[in-house]
Amino acid sequence: LDTVEDGAHEAWGEGSMRRVSKVVQIIINALSILVGFTWEQTFDGGVLAVASTTDYPVCMKLALTVVVIGVIIPAWRRFILVKVLHLRWLKHERRRAYLKGSFGTVEESEPLTTGRSDD
Repeated sequence: LDTVEDGAHEAWGEGSMRRVSKVVQIIINALSILVGFTWEQTFDGGVLAVASTTDYPVCMKLALTVVVIGVIIPAWRRFILVKVLHLRWLKHERRRAYLKGSFGTVEESEPLTTGRSDD
């Protein structure tokens, strides 16, 4: 998709770049959702297959769910949430710089943080 975007930029010039970038972003978002659903279905099938081999499949499914929650949520907080908050802060700063350049001054505001002590 990056190659398509670059080719469109070269063929149609700077004027169409915003529209082409928006279309590419929509396609990427759609593919991301499809990949997410695929992983969810695959993971659910794997948990069901493992749980069905035990004497207590419901308890095993619950135990596997708790283990996944214990692994995924800390990793999500440590990597994905931090990245999202950082990107949100960058967007805020970019907008503030744009408004400051357009209108002179803009009120200072606190940057978004994760609330962790190492920020």
